[in-house]
Amino acid sequence: AVSTLPAGAGDALVPALRRVAGSRSALEQATLLDVVYDPWPTALAAAWQEAGGVVAPGWLMLLHQAVPQVR
Repeated sequence: AVSTLPAGAGDALVPALRRVAGSRSALEQATLLDVVYDPWPTALAAAWQEAGGVVAPGWLMLLHQAVPQVR
């Protein structure tokens, strides 16, 4: 899954995610790319990890985009 929502905008999704996920293994092997890098972690990213999912943080994308700019 990919979240490009502004910081805090995904917070409303957390209760629904917790209801659907139910257990720690519900999102096992599922990855979320949350492009927000500040504040980190977002409530959505934290809930995703609590449900067993993997989170790729936004700062990795920011770094990936910044390196070519510096070159």
